[in-house]
Amino acid sequence: MATFDSITTELIAALEEEINAIKESGGAEQIGVHDGRYGGTAAGRFLYIFLLDTELNIPSDTPAQLRIDKDSHETIILSVQGFEMTLGIQDDLGPFIPKAVLSLSAYYLLEQLQRRLDEIRTGVLPAERDMCMRLFAFQANVSFPNVKPATSLGDLNREQMEAVNRSLGQRVTFIWGPPGTGKTRTIGALVRELVQRGDRVLVTSHTNVAVDTALISVIKALDDNEIQGGAVVRVDALAREDPELQQVTMEAVLERKSKDLRQQYRMHEAIGEVANMLVYEHDGNPLEHRADPKKYAHATAALPESGEPLVLCTTSGANPWCGRLDPGFSRYNIYSAIVCIRLAARALASGAQNVGLVAPYRAQTRLLQHLVEQYRLPGERVETATVHRFQGNEKDVIIFDLVDSPPFQIGKLLSGGWGSEAMRLFNVACTRAKGKLVIVAHHDYLSQKAPAGDSLATLLQYLEQHGKIMDARMVVQDYADPAVKIALGAVMPARRQLGNPEGATHFNEGNFYPAFLEDLRDAAGEVVIFSPFIAERRLADVITPLRRLVDRGVLVLVVTRERHESNQVTEELIRQLSTIGIKVLRRRGLHEKLAFVDRKIAWFGSLNILSHSRSSEVMIRFSQPELVVRLMELSGTVYLLKQEERRSVQKHRLTELADALKKRMAFPSCPLCGGTTGLRTGKHGPFFGCASFRNGGCKGLINIPRRVLELAVQDLELTCPHCGGKVVLKSGRNGAFLGCSRYPDCRWTDSF
Repeated sequence: MATFDSITTELIAALEEEINAIKESGGAEQIGVHDGRYGGTAAGRFLYIFLLDTELNIPSDTPAQLRIDKDSHETIILSVQGFEMTLGIQDDLGPFIPKAVLSLSAYYLLEQLQRRLDEIRTGVLPAERDMCMRLFAFQANVSFPNVKPATSLGDLNREQMEAVNRSLGQRVTFIWGPPGTGKTRTIGALVRELVQRGDRVLVTSHTNVAVDTALISVIKALDDNEIQGGAVVRVDALAREDPELQQVTMEAVLERKSKDLRQQYRMHEAIGEVANMLVYEHDGNPLEHRADPKKYAHATAALPESGEPLVLCTTSGANPWCGRLDPGFSRYNIYSAIVCIRLAARALASGAQNVGLVAPYRAQTRLLQHLVEQYRLPGERVETATVHRFQGNEKDVIIFDLVDSPPFQIGKLLSGGWGSEAMRLFNVACTRAKGKLVIVAHHDYLSQKAPAGDSLATLLQYLEQHGKIMDARMVVQDYADPAVKIALGAVMPARRQLGNPEGATHFNEGNFYPAFLEDLRDAAGEVVIFSPFIAERRLADVITPLRRLVDRGVLVLVVTRERHESNQVTEELIRQLSTIGIKVLRRRGLHEKLAFVDRKIAWFGSLNILSHSRSSEVMIRFSQPELVVRLMELSGTVYLLKQEERRSVQKHRLTELADALKKRMAFPSCPLCGGTTGLRTGKHGPFFGCASFRNGGCKGLINIPRRVLELAVQDLELTCPHCGGKVVLKSGRNGAFLGCSRYPDCRWTDSF
């Protein structure tokens, strides 16, 4: 008769035979994959997303070998979703892999299973032996005849209701169904029914992703009072950054349940008051501060802002943009990450024993960790983690990077008021600090976007009133900082040889962006992008390299379609591009998809560079200078660059003229409203116009006396670009203009 021990022994022996057979055969399952595109880096591995011909059920974290031609590369299967498989590979294999063969190390999981079975058989691990025997039909299943069936299960269909009731009425139940038949929804309804009957339920699976997916269904099936009361507790690390899941983590539930301990012995009183303001004053039980100042005085005295326990380091002056990893939605902000690293280094050098770098997004913490390693900050003194992973930890100095900035709206993790996950996130992050809390934030953007009453708005207002505000540009001036190039290495592909010396190279949507970003790295003169449409997701992927070029003095010109008032998102993106120094021109009926880099490289094809999102498009890269210049001429780009150069000269000249006029006369007041005036130009030349003219304001204007204007032009000492003669003020039927003093021998003229 079969017993638990005999069956387990037989299973262990069978596994041993299977493992040996796989090893002897060289053994591994061979899976063809194709169209692999580079997807960034994570945990020291290069991410690639491949397409599959069939759906596969392979556990996450399964080790494998990826074979490309004759070369093999160690890899980890990170996820399989539908017909897409994400791999983490130790080697950088370029932007695109047309096809490869994946060899699964099948015996690895078999060895793990073998060890667990042996530990159960020998009593090292406990096991419900009777349940195991029933599970494999060596003992009869047990029914519960007196269990009342569920009658109200929401929108479940007949088969799903039958599955729930059968599960309620017997010890072991298998629920099977093809994809899309509602298995996850059925699990949610079953758990809700069991909880309402007073049972305790363990939801488990072979991957964290599967557990999270099932739990979301469970959360939706329960009401909010049950969730807030701790009916669902998520143990272990979340695989998804989802506010619904974060409210049921062990840390979040414990925080809601723990209401009796109110005397804190960790942090500076000012930091503790942040927690009171965010959380504890609302329930009438504020923290009482009992920490000994001697324990944190050295941290408060450390930089930045020595002696200040609360510091708001605002990045608004630099106006950084954040990006999102593809695949995924986790955000990163290169500028704020560099600021955090510099602040951490200053804190350590000025007396802090340890520093915590905290952010709400995994992508940002990975970037921060990359920079910690690149700048060789001592790993034993600097810890980087998401807020939720910092629960229970403490550091002398906490640097909390909020990350969010244009072009995206404020993320879910930072949204919400009292009782929200955002409130708990801020509370956990701020209370990890003992002597100094530094919050790095795009203050202007977040203050404008955060609704009144949200915890984020409340936190920023409190820091304005009670903290020390510092400008991040004192730490990182702009995107021309050398550290930006290092940080880009963490989110962009590694440098590689591109192009074909004979002329043209073809790219598809899977490998275009890594190659295009590589071209941007080396730009020195100008970059011109023709993109009929602009979308925030794609723009966020390329904005940091473009910002770096602008701050290095490279002209970046974007040509897009004419204004569409109905698309306010696009118009806001274009407005923001202008504020960071990127020139935007509008062209009616634009269809061309082009890009030019330094008149040396041209991109031409069917892909919208600033809005593309996973469609089958093609781009061709040309690297023959003669052909590139010809394409620039045919597309009108040469003319656009000349016009832009002329506008730039005129703008600079107008600024100098305003300075010269101020030395000759005082600017008059507006004759209509009495306000201040500024120098403006029109079709008849320069004039003084009311400063509130824009946006439909006052239209008051005053002409500049001819003699004063003539003398101011002389003061500029301009030279004719054609003959080197002196530039003087001239007049015609259309008003004042600039001309050469050697007229009629030289006929050069220019408007203001």
